[in-house]
Amino acid sequence: LVEQLLERGADPNIRDTFYGATAMTWALDNGHTEVVKELLEKQPASVGDVLMSGVMRERAELVKIALAKGDVKKDTLTTAFVVAARNKEKPEIAELLKNAGAVPPPQINEATLQSYTGKYKNDAGLEVTVSLADGNLSAVAAGQRPQQLIPVDDTTFRALFAPNVSVRFNVESGKVTALTLTQGPNTTQFPRVVETKQP
Repeated sequence: LVEQLLERGADPNIRDTFYGATAMTWALDNGHTEVVKELLEKQPASVGDVLMSGVMRERAELVKIALAKGDVKKDTLTTAFVVAARNKEKPEIAELLKNAGAVPPPQINEATLQSYTGKYKNDAGLEVTVSLADGNLSAVAAGQRPQQLIPVDDTTFRALFAPNVSVRFNVESGKVTALTLTQGPNTTQFPRVVETKQP
């Protein structure tokens, strides 16, 4: 039925008026694999959503559909691999991604990661706190959810689930002096807050 509707010009991008969801959203939410496949033919830009949905829901068939379609961005493949690799009980999805060319993020030693932890504040008074847990850095701005960071290189990280957000730590003479937060086209400098030791 979906195939026939699409052939007759049904718009797969239309959103319902209550949830603002597309047909792809409903197909993914309800596990309609064949419908996802049909919609992806008409909406190739949704390949990243299909891939991440398959990884998050541990549904290898969705991952296979997305990988077969191709054109998955390198960052999306890496993000998917990081999420899938956490699931030690179901290594199949991580293996599929690895075989498709997913490259794990570089390993940064714990001492370097630890050196980035602390508070940073910009000129407007907005504060970002960077913390380390289980070998992963995360950053949180006041009033927002923490964002896990994945390394791009020794000083640059990007948000795991917000690919347009990245953090670069500024290191001068072996000391971390600031972080530069980039959100899309906007870049903001956050000098490190030097904590005074109590006597």
